[in-house]
Amino acid sequence: MLNYCIATFVCVDTRPSDAQVVYPMLGHSSADERRALYWRMAVTCILTASKANVGTRHVVYTNDNDAATFGGTDLRAFLEGHGVEVIYLAFETFKFPTGMSLRLSNAFYRYEVMREMSEHGGGVVLDSDVLWVRNADEVEEMMDDGKLLIYDLYDRSDRPTSRKPHGVSMADMGHLFEGMYPGYPIKYPVWLGSEVVAGNGFVFAEIVEMAEEICAKYKVLHHKGAEAVTFPNGTGFFNNDEFLFSFLANKFGRVEYLNPYLKRTYALSFLNNLEAKDQHLAMWHAPAEKNTGLALLFDEVMDMDSEFWKLEEEEWAIYIGGFVGVPKRTRSVPIQSTVAEFMRTVRGKVGNLIRNI
Repeated sequence: MLNYCIATFVCVDTRPSDAQVVYPMLGHSSADERRALYWRMAVTCILTASKANVGTRHVVYTNDNDAATFGGTDLRAFLEGHGVEVIYLAFETFKFPTGMSLRLSNAFYRYEVMREMSEHGGGVVLDSDVLWVRNADEVEEMMDDGKLLIYDLYDRSDRPTSRKPHGVSMADMGHLFEGMYPGYPIKYPVWLGSEVVAGNGFVFAEIVEMAEEICAKYKVLHHKGAEAVTFPNGTGFFNNDEFLFSFLANKFGRVEYLNPYLKRTYALSFLNNLEAKDQHLAMWHAPAEKNTGLALLFDEVMDMDSEFWKLEEEEWAIYIGGFVGVPKRTRSVPIQSTVAEFMRTVRGKVGNLIRNI
């Protein structure tokens, strides 16, 4: 049992201009479609985590005040019936003015979540497309030691000038961060994924305080008409919360990498980074499975007679992996979903990957 809270979140659009924000993995989906998708993923994410970490407090934070009823099922009630708390939390401090963040803006809601969790001892914040399938006691030990736990996404510290796969190198990051914060201490910051972030309350409080300072500064500059903060390839700093997290975590310094426990996975016909050993990891982040494997798994979660609720421990983890291709897919994904996911992915992250190989 983890003695820290495990949380995920559902952040929904709250103003008409939010429709301008791009979510690459979701293509041209509407706000209502995204809302339904993220509620379903949150259910799958947090109930999977709760099976892997029995006895731990589990929470879904959301800025959504409306009824979460989809397909005739009240998902809030379903979660609460399984011991998960659903807590309203406003999206205010880290919601940027229109035009300041043009991609993935709702991901910055995680800082609201971290601030709230800092007041209750901290914990683990999961993106809703993360599956936690095995307990990892070492995670708690590192949190006790005052470390910020984060994922080294590209593992390229030996290639600080490499701009693969997305056109931004560690050297580019260091140069921009120095311009944003004179005296920035790291020449080659690591590009960090933010799909799983963990820390105790003091760590979360320190990270959020730094985030508030830098975001407040650039909100003021945006209002004054300043040019967007961009990398040499034109990518905007505030168009991906991973840039902000990389800025903060590298500056913070007391970091431990989650790579021995976590992998960002792709199990697509045209991009597959899975290895047999990956089935033994504690967590999988499956961003390309939102409308495919995770959607199929949601149906299993909602069926109290399914194997999701009947299987236990290792057999259960192997069963979960089959939905997202870890180490291979054992559940058939409808061909129309596969084609749609291909198009969404090519327009998004994999499109960037292909252009930079």
